[in-house]
Amino acid sequence: MPLRYDLSKIEGFEALCYVDTPLGRVLNPVTEALIINDVGYREITAMNSADFFHRHCLLAAVLGAPVINGDGSDWYFTQGDVNAHIGLVTNHTQLTDSKFKAAVWQLVEEKARKLRIQHRVKVEA
Repeated sequence: MPLRYDLSKIEGFEALCYVDTPLGRVLNPVTEALIINDVGYREITAMNSADFFHRHCLLAAVLGAPVINGDGSDWYFTQGDVNAHIGLVTNHTQLTDSKFKAAVWQLVEEKARKLRIQHRVKVEA
């Protein structure tokens, strides 16, 4: 299923969610990353923005920064970034806390498996 999103409920979305570039008007990289970054919520609301940010922090701890700056440095969302995007709606699957945490744990297990494989290769080489 293709990812769908709606920015129209975000206060001041035209100024916040788009930037002008030499290639034309494009999505703000922060907005784009919030759309793509699936934390198991369909919408950012005033009621769930703190939980949304917490889930983002859990994913970032496992996967790393969601955005790389032009200079190559990592960039992470802030609570303020999330709050500014209250009203963002996507068609991501809604996950309970336990299902989200199980999905994060699965990512941790996969990373650990890859580390074990890398370590074996280095030892055998």
